Amino acid sequence: MEEIRTPPCLLDSTNASECLGVNPATLYSWRRRGLGPPAIRIGKYLRWDAADLRAWVDEKRCAS
Repeated sequence: MEEIRTPPCLLDSTNASECLGVNPATLYSWRRRGLGPPAIRIGKYLRWDAADLRAWVDEKRCAS
């Protein structure tokens, strides 16, 4: 039987930056410098997978 998969929740720069609490320009700057969460290019648009954002934030979590 074929597995049914739901498509990823893809966010534009405004929504992705709101999730991270940063300005969209910061998100683009991080991307250019290779520091930010991975983005997906769809045509001329960049999108961020919500699951990738969560994983990226979890990697940045500091031990207390």
